[in-house]
Amino acid sequence: MLEPTGRVRAAPISTGIADSLFTEITTGEAHEGDAAIVGIATAEDNSQEKLPPGFEFGPKMR
Repeated sequence: MLEPTGRVRAAPISTGIADSLFTEITTGEAHEGDAAIVGIATAEDNSQEKLPPGFEFGPKMR
């Protein structure tokens, strides 16, 4: 989770239904509107082609 101060902290959650755009959060500390970090881009990583867990299937959006 990204706190208002800019600090990053872990927030365990459980996920439910997911599609190529959204993932339902069924339990945990996250609330609607909270900022979440779902991946990290690195110099040797082509992150634009990689999707977070639960998003591997479904149409690619460009």
